[in-house]
Amino acid sequence: MTLTKRRKRTRISALISVTTTFCFSTSAHVLWDGRASREENITAKIRAKRLRGKRHGRELSPAGDPCCSNDLATCLHDDDWCSLSKENCDACPETFWAPVLTDCKGRYHECQYHEECCGTLVCAYHAENLLGSCNLAKSSDEQVDGVVVPRVQDCTVDDECLDGLKCMLKEWGRYQCGFPEDAFRSPDEVSCKARSSKCATDSECCEGMSCLPNETLNESKCEPSLLTTSGSVRPTTPTTSEPTAEATVGPLPPGPFITASKNSERVTLPSPPLPIVDTGKDCPHLLPGLTDWNDTWSGDVLLPSNKIIIIRKSLTQTLGLVTIPKDSSLIIGENRDGISLDVGGIDVRGKLIAGSETCRIKTPIIITLHGLRPASAATNVPVATFKGIVVTGELQLHGKRYYRTWTRLAKTVAPGNATIVLQDKVNWEPGQEIVLVTSAVKDSREWHQNEVRKVLSVSRRPAEGVGAAVQLDTGVTHKHVAIQGYQSEVGLLSRMITIRGSEVDSEPIDADELNCRGQNNFGNDARPCGNKELTGFGGHIMLRLGSLGQVEGVELHRMGQTNVVGRYPIHFHLLGNCSKCYFRDSSVHRSFFRCVGLQDTQQMHITENVAYDVVGHCYYFGDGVEEQNTLSFNLGAFVHMIGPGPPTGGGSEMQAYYEGPQLAQPADVAASAFFITNVRNRIIGNAASGGFVGFSFPSLPGPIGPSRGKRNMRPSSALTLAITGNSAHSTGWWQPNDSGAMYFGGSLYYEENKLTYIPGRSSDLSTHGRNTCKENVCETKKDCSAPCDNESKARLPVKNSKVFLVPSIGIVSWSGRLEILGYETHDVGLPVMVFENRFWVDNMLAVCRSGEEWVMPTGASAAHVQGDGFRWYDTNQHNIISNSIFRNCGLRSEDFTQYDTSPLRGCDSLNREHGCSVESSVFTFVTHSDELRPGIIQATKNVTLQNCGRRYRRVDFSSNKTPEASGLQHLLDADSRITEANVPSVISSGGEGAGMWCDVDDEVVHDKQGPMAIWKIKNDRGIGRFSMKFDGGQCANEEGKPCDPVGYIKHLGSRYSADTGLPISAAHSHVVGPVGGFGWFMEVFKGAPKRVVFELIEVDARTPLLLSIAYPLGTTFTITANAASCDESKYICRETFTKVDSRREVRISKGNVYHFNPYDGLLTVRIIRSPKSFLGYKETGFLLPDFDTAGLTGVENALSRFERSGVLLGTAEFGPFLQIDAHCGSNDGFYCSGQRESVDIRVCDPGYEQTAYDTCCDKSECYTAADGGGKTKRDKMRERERERDREIKRERERQRKRERDRKHENSG
Repeated sequence: MTLTKRRKRTRISALISVTTTFCFSTSAHVLWDGRASREENITAKIRAKRLRGKRHGRELSPAGDPCCSNDLATCLHDDDWCSLSKENCDACPETFWAPVLTDCKGRYHECQYHEECCGTLVCAYHAENLLGSCNLAKSSDEQVDGVVVPRVQDCTVDDECLDGLKCMLKEWGRYQCGFPEDAFRSPDEVSCKARSSKCATDSECCEGMSCLPNETLNESKCEPSLLTTSGSVRPTTPTTSEPTAEATVGPLPPGPFITASKNSERVTLPSPPLPIVDTGKDCPHLLPGLTDWNDTWSGDVLLPSNKIIIIRKSLTQTLGLVTIPKDSSLIIGENRDGISLDVGGIDVRGKLIAGSETCRIKTPIIITLHGLRPASAATNVPVATFKGIVVTGELQLHGKRYYRTWTRLAKTVAPGNATIVLQDKVNWEPGQEIVLVTSAVKDSREWHQNEVRKVLSVSRRPAEGVGAAVQLDTGVTHKHVAIQGYQSEVGLLSRMITIRGSEVDSEPIDADELNCRGQNNFGNDARPCGNKELTGFGGHIMLRLGSLGQVEGVELHRMGQTNVVGRYPIHFHLLGNCSKCYFRDSSVHRSFFRCVGLQDTQQMHITENVAYDVVGHCYYFGDGVEEQNTLSFNLGAFVHMIGPGPPTGGGSEMQAYYEGPQLAQPADVAASAFFITNVRNRIIGNAASGGFVGFSFPSLPGPIGPSRGKRNMRPSSALTLAITGNSAHSTGWWQPNDSGAMYFGGSLYYEENKLTYIPGRSSDLSTHGRNTCKENVCETKKDCSAPCDNESKARLPVKNSKVFLVPSIGIVSWSGRLEILGYETHDVGLPVMVFENRFWVDNMLAVCRSGEEWVMPTGASAAHVQGDGFRWYDTNQHNIISNSIFRNCGLRSEDFTQYDTSPLRGCDSLNREHGCSVESSVFTFVTHSDELRPGIIQATKNVTLQNCGRRYRRVDFSSNKTPEASGLQHLLDADSRITEANVPSVISSGGEGAGMWCDVDDEVVHDKQGPMAIWKIKNDRGIGRFSMKFDGGQCANEEGKPCDPVGYIKHLGSRYSADTGLPISAAHSHVVGPVGGFGWFMEVFKGAPKRVVFELIEVDARTPLLLSIAYPLGTTFTITANAASCDESKYICRETFTKVDSRREVRISKGNVYHFNPYDGLLTVRIIRSPKSFLGYKETGFLLPDFDTAGLTGVENALSRFERSGVLLGTAEFGPFLQIDAHCGSNDGFYCSGQRESVDIRVCDPGYEQTAYDTCCDKSECYTAADGGGKTKRDKMRERERERDREIKRERERQRKRERDRKHENSG
């Protein structure tokens, strides 16, 4: 608070001096600067002044003073004060009253700030005394005895101070109003600028000051430059010989620069909020009644009960365990020379305090924890207070606020350069340590390019739109990249408060030799040595149940104890709901076990921290029950795995790891910067570099650790509060095909009572997969592994994310109904890989190669890394990509010039610096095998390909090259942006094994890149799917087993009479293909199957799917449709088909009839998709549903679907089925034994020729299967109109019947 300058006083009243004492205890005095002793401040006298004159329009007489009758409350109103009247104030003769009954301070009570004083009183200064006290403010209509003016208030210039005062730089580094003789340095006497004066460079500011940005005012001002680092307490001036002025910043590299507002092309990475202004108020070390630390205390120290102890200077001896009783507090104050203390541990039962939220510590504090690691520490965990700070009371640590704690480069830093340019303003100080995070692809203990440097000076606004330039103590060794697509981070490691492990007994004694070899990844086989660096034993902080932890501006160095459970740099342990807890704007570096750990703690904030060089998972949510926390704007870099070595293998082949002495948490074998066991949190604006993956979201079927068995919930079913604005890079090196920067995979569970971790895909996804659900199935279904009901299924949105410099995959999800909304990748092997039905990517930019050189270790090459855009998988996938761009993807080769001939398209397989592998393509179609077959379709809409090479590639993992699956992959290009066909088109598998399955007409484009077949959607065309069982045998060729086809399926008509068809296998054949035509014809080599069961049916009612099978003449049939979980009292649950006279009648039916031709033995049925739990209503009959048909509740749809961005895909459900039972003779029980007639189906009228799977033409006109064979298009249109009229009439009759029934029920 500042006061405007008042008019000069024209009259000074006579002084009436009296000697005064306070009526309250001297323990209430405030020691405002720590320089004067307590006794000196107490004995200092305040000279009294008496107001004589008019106030509030009336004359005050001594006898009329209300407070002289001991009415203290009245005395404190406005600027009233007590006069000195012996006759009415006998209780306190010659005494001014002090406020002992109120929170505010009355007149003459010692103070520092105006806000402490009651009413309109201000904190004033008496010339004869060093103390400030509450008193009247000067005004033109008041006559005040002597000089009574506000003092010790923060100021910028002299004009802000009252008459007679100047704005002074005090010794504690703060500019405040005071008398000239009280000044440390007066801005009027020197040419430099005072504290809080506007500035542009450090050289303008007075000694001990730096020009620092003020984000709130969007300008820079001179501020104090006190700092500390992890090494030692530093004075206010830099420790280097170089000057700290602005001129020491070397020449800036030439622009253009990357600005914070334009550091991404497709997404917006959020920024942390502006910091709370440090007002310097409510300083704990300035409280009254403090008791100084006793320098004679030694060894284990138990502080006195019911005392507030303050440490004002460094302690000279190393202490043992310091115990703070429950009713006591230990305060660490400020000292220009810094305060350091060495202890074996601190047991905080009361309060440990340094600063407050409004009074951040601005002089160095260092707490060093001592203790040698016991040999059995991992199995026989030492008592928590051993080399630790254990809190069951309150921990309040508030170091100076630095903003930002980390930022990104605005310009690439070349090796040897000592000047770096940053995107954001920073108030970093000379002598502080920073880390320049790697921009290499690999980041591992044995090979990395992270660098730690010291700040020499900081220049603000070095160029338009750029935040700051920093001069380093030495030039960098490696290149640190900042290009338009991505930029490396720079983080501040130093803080004003440091808690650290002793350098003597913290470092591991089993150092990694850095010479081990393992799996070859991208041409390099170097890896960290297994089971090394397991003996690190730093300090730790643990906050236990019932405690409160508020930690900010603190540096944790050499903390954490490797493989000692719960001994992390800072650990919030079983606190429950702790909304007031936080760990923010701090740093953790050279940590031997994690950064910050949460276990069963909710609603706390972890924000704006910097973590570097960490063993094990860094930001760690441990038990799976941690919810409603905020993890925001944190940086995690250079993360090291624990255990035998990085996991190898792929997918479900990755081995399991178990807890043990060398791996206390088995998931640490795949350590990450962010380990999130429950997504019901806010994960916002974080950045990860290094580790097995950057962000790890494992699946937990139940809580683990101390929370095991205490909560009936499934962590992997939780819904997220927010996952947005996060970025990751330089990770995913160790598992090229299945891990990624953001990894929704891995399973963490108990096996035989032992905690177990599988890094890859679990073979039991029902138990170990992610199953996001609106309900807690553990409670509602009494089974945590139960699936969600359709109406309870929920999505897992991941928004506004960015990944770069990752040789494997950007985002990986093995399960969980993920949706990626807003996503940007640069220089990544594959942007995303998801094994999940109903997956959506929207607003993605995938730049497979930016042109920037990939920095990799010896032998490795970018030419060994995929340059793929997206991989369409098998196994029941329904994926949609919309509003996205693929750029510079796919191999550049003369073999693939069909779509782009630019000499710079795609990526070059011969370029080691920024090329790609020879198998790279924009889209890869994985048909896999007959055991794992593609689902119906995937889709794209508004997808753009820019400067891409090879567009399509089909991957067939089978061994015999003739799998059923070779024709089952289909991608719907909903707006033809990919196919350039001008109408919606389908990109289908075009392998030789598929025959003419996708050769629907003469316009089909046979793309040799895949090979793929591209065909247009028109007329009633669509895609249909079913799975069928007709044989007791089994065959699967996923593992290289031979799997000969047992039959085939092809399109009807003369066009396909010579076609070998799509092969089908035994037991569980899966068929996907074009529908809406004249129908499919199936033949099984062993004979017509006696029983065929159709499941997982997907077909749109508008695109009929007819299936014909040849049977021996005389065969009869029972054909039924069957619902699942159906209420037979209300609905049709089983429908028996009736026989009709023509195939045409089957086509236009509801799907509950069949036709059997007695002359050639051809059975024809229409396969429709029915709702899961009913087939129709008893009052209206069997139902042919479409995607608008209402379900049973009237809220959901009868048919499940996946619809995004205007693209609708039907999704089949398990349960309902169609069954054909043929009554015929059989030798083996599976096939009819009678002879089948030769089938020659003519689908076209005489004179017409079949030109497509759904079209017949003569010389003048064509008609489609939808028009009806044997009729002209005009006849068909008339028949359709009559059928519509009949259906309208029937529906009206049904409505009248329902109305009559309702009236009858009401009348009854």
